[in-house]
Amino acid sequence: MTVTGNHNDPDVRVWLLRGARTGDNNQLDALAEALPWAFQAIDIEYNPLFCCPNWIMGASRGSARRVSRPLAPPWPDLTIGIGQRSVPLARWIKRQSGGRTKLVQIGRPRAPLNWFDLIVTTPQYGLPERPNVLRNLLPPHRLSVPGLAGASAEWSPRLQHLPHPRIALMVGGPTWSYRLDAATGRDIARRADAAARAAGGSLLVTTCPRTPAKVADAVTAEIGVPSHVYRWDRASRRDNNPFLGYLALADRFFVTEESVSLLAETCATGKPVTVIPLRKHPGAGLLEALAKPSCQAHYMSLIERGIFTPPRRIRAVHEELVRLGLARWRDGALEVHMPAEAPHDPLQRTVDRIRRLVGLDAAPIATSPMIAAE
Repeated sequence: MTVTGNHNDPDVRVWLLRGARTGDNNQLDALAEALPWAFQAIDIEYNPLFCCPNWIMGASRGSARRVSRPLAPPWPDLTIGIGQRSVPLARWIKRQSGGRTKLVQIGRPRAPLNWFDLIVTTPQYGLPERPNVLRNLLPPHRLSVPGLAGASAEWSPRLQHLPHPRIALMVGGPTWSYRLDAATGRDIARRADAAARAAGGSLLVTTCPRTPAKVADAVTAEIGVPSHVYRWDRASRRDNNPFLGYLALADRFFVTEESVSLLAETCATGKPVTVIPLRKHPGAGLLEALAKPSCQAHYMSLIERGIFTPPRRIRAVHEELVRLGLARWRDGALEVHMPAEAPHDPLQRTVDRIRRLVGLDAAPIATSPMIAAE
């Protein structure tokens, strides 16, 4: 797929290395769409070799089972990938280009840091500060004023019967570190229901692809206030998904702790966000302790060489929000209220760095407050 943007510099050729994860692809698409050049999105299906350490795989196509378009000249000036899986293929592309292609990787590549021209990361991944590492507060997202305005126009008639304040409850799913079972789902729903009931308002409830069916059942069973509930499933994922409508029309948000991308999207609206804490799996706390700066100092060289990657520590993002005066702890939950035009815009900072990477001056992108009126 080729997407044409505002190409002030049409000579810059960009390839996006997309995978199977919707959240990851949304970050890639958001960044590519903010750049002033046309780009080609290459969808990659991986085989089990993607589990091999990147320092073993080297510059290789070996982990790519299928790609959505031929990988052939003219080679790109820039590849943008995310996480670990696309690293061998990105390095293979750079080798084919004679070393001309610049590599940008989002998140944590689980590889030597000096393999990349730019790594765009967030505090949760614990990567050290280096000249080629850009540490943003939150990951990029695809929200825009026109997009939210359109969602508001579409969903306002369907939700107009629900009283204000409307609290959007965004339910994620379990991870290696966090538990989200039926009992937790009930607790989350009761907390949101009580908040809406006390305010005389309503709930907008949505699950996500990672939400187990039993959790979704438990959440919906506890909702007693007026509500609109959307249960995500593959059959309807493109039809009648109210996610953007919820972002546009909710007055505040409750989000589960395990998703930083969801935190970024809700914070971008400029409305209050409450991060609901989740219980951790046994041993997760010990592993996350390894990601604290005081521990990292002892194995920093292993991180730089890609031999060891610290565990993801989402609490580091929360701590940074508090340090910047954008959040506070209250009753065990994190309350965030970030201005829609926050000075820490991850998309603008990343675009500026990439422009400089290819020899251009920084320039503003088309951004404006993420608030769409009803």
